[in-house]
Amino acid sequence: EKEFAKVDLQKFITFISVVNKEGLSLLTTLCRNNASFMLVKKLIEKAKKYLGPNSDQFYQFIFHIDSFGFSPLSTACLHGHDELVALLLEYAYPYDKKYLQEFISHVDNSGFSPLASACKEGHEKIITLLVHAAKIAFQDDDEGFFAFLSNKPRGATRGASPTQHFCLK
Repeated sequence: EKEFAKVDLQKFITFISVVNKEGLSLLTTLCRNNASFMLVKKLIEKAKKYLGPNSDQFYQFIFHIDSFGFSPLSTACLHGHDELVALLLEYAYPYDKKYLQEFISHVDNSGFSPLASACKEGHEKIITLLVHAAKIAFQDDDEGFFAFLSNKPRGATRGASPTQHFCLK
């Protein structure tokens, strides 16, 4: 029975780790295509169960960055899939603040954070979800919170950020 469980676990890890020809993970592909909320939730729950909720493997599954610099979160934000964004953020909260900060602040290869993408596309509900997550992630870090809002590295002071440009239109 233990050997069967090991094989089953290995197959599951292989299944969720595969990337397609475009370099997208299974989770990113589901977020891109606005897959059923329940399907994505079940997949994440299985990954959490098999990989362990605080394991590096679960972290890599949730936070996978594809060849374009997109994570499942940034993909869902870009395409306006607010239920999936809320679900991904729900699973990101158990990690320490550093991981949550990285998750919501990651900038893709085009220079956009999930917030900048949501602003660009006018996804107001997603903007609200991300700002709420940022308030938690940067609770005692005003500079980090403002860097998140501006989509700029800490200490940068010149020029309008993509977030400011799109949100202020």
